[in-house]
Amino acid sequence: MGSVSPPLWVQVLQALAVPVIAAVGAWVALQHMYVARAKLQHDLYDRRYAVFEAVRRFLNEAVSQKIVSSETFHPFVLGTADAQFLFDDGLAAYLKEMREHAAMARSIYLTMESIPEGAPQKAAASKAAGERVSWLVNQIDGLTEKFRPFLTLDRRSRSPLHFFLNMRRGLLRLWIVVSVVWVLVIGINGSAQLLEILAMLHLPYRAQ
Repeated sequence: MGSVSPPLWVQVLQALAVPVIAAVGAWVALQHMYVARAKLQHDLYDRRYAVFEAVRRFLNEAVSQKIVSSETFHPFVLGTADAQFLFDDGLAAYLKEMREHAAMARSIYLTMESIPEGAPQKAAASKAAGERVSWLVNQIDGLTEKFRPFLTLDRRSRSPLHFFLNMRRGLLRLWIVVSVVWVLVIGINGSAQLLEILAMLHLPYRAQ
């Protein structure tokens, strides 16, 4: 009992179906990689901006209070503790220097509390603390420029949600095309098998 082979173009489509599906899978994996990369960039941006906010808040409070208090110093130290992992060596060293000035000013203020009023040491300590605070105040104007290279996002990665939605729409279109092609292949192959069966049974077959 012989069998009727499907047309050549049907065989070609059947042969292409597997690599097409594999290509779709690879494309989906690639898009997930892009989304993961964009998410990583935005997570890094959020952590860097949190450091920037901690520094700016600290400097603004130092300017308004003219003193480095515990309420302003401790949040600043905690907020910049991970700077060495988030920025280059230059900015990390700059933030370390800022913490040292702040720590020294804070230490001097604590020491001044135990020095009697009018003592020469208290005037000298006040002057030293003032110099540290003045250095901190002078950092406000150039703060944004120092952080700008690390807080400027590439336009292609500014909206991971938009990127992900575009990916889903593109995937849906491609999947529809592949599905239609696959259904056509299966349908045409099924019609060929039906013709073979009708031919063996000597039954008429009316094409739809």
